[in-house]
Amino acid sequence: MKIENQIIPTPTQQLTLRSQQNYLVAATCATSRMASPLPSDNERATPEMVCQFKLLNAAFNFPPKPCDSERGHRSLPCIHTTTIPDGWPTNAPVSQVMDSKFYAGLECESLFFMFYYEEGSLAQVLAAKALKAKIWRYHKQLRTWFQRLETPKVINTEFERGNYRYWDFISWSEKIRNDFTFEYRYLENVELSGEFGR
Repeated sequence: MKIENQIIPTPTQQLTLRSQQNYLVAATCATSRMASPLPSDNERATPEMVCQFKLLNAAFNFPPKPCDSERGHRSLPCIHTTTIPDGWPTNAPVSQVMDSKFYAGLECESLFFMFYYEEGSLAQVLAAKALKAKIWRYHKQLRTWFQRLETPKVINTEFERGNYRYWDFISWSEKIRNDFTFEYRYLENVELSGEFGR
C-alpha cells in the first residue's frame, strides 16, 4: 500500500521527537508517582530510584522558561587578588592616590580602567571626577561614558540629539555614535567634590 504526500522527518527532527516523547514519558511517570513516591510494600526503594524520583519531580515542577535562554547583561567584575608577588609594594602611596591632580593627568583609557575595575573604591570616584572634568558624561542606563563631538543638533529640557564619542567597555575602545539621543534622565549628575579631592 502506497501513501501519497507522506512527510518523512529528517534525523534531527526524529531526534527532537524522540526527546519530546521521552520528556512526556518522564513527566507522566513523575506525576503518577507523586501520590506515592516510594514503591509498594513488597518492593524496596533503592537510593538510585529515590534520586531519579527527586530529579523527575524537580524537572516536572520547574520546567525551563523562555527567559532562561536569554543572555544576561555582561558586567565587568571587580578584580581582587589575595596574593601579591614578592617585591611588589603592599601599600599604595596614599597621598598620591588621594590627589585628584594625579588623576587629572592620566589618559582617558587609564581613567576608564579605574572606573570599571575599581568598583566601589575611592579610585573609581576620583576617576569619574577626572572624566567629568574632561567633558565626559556617564549614561546610567547604558553604563557608558559619552562625549560630544559637536554641538547637538537638538537640545530641549528632556534630551539632546547629536554625534557622540563613547567608550565601549566590552571591546575596550573608543567609538562614534551618530544621531544619538541622550536623555537627561539617564545622565549621572552627582557632584563628586568632597574632602578627599584637592
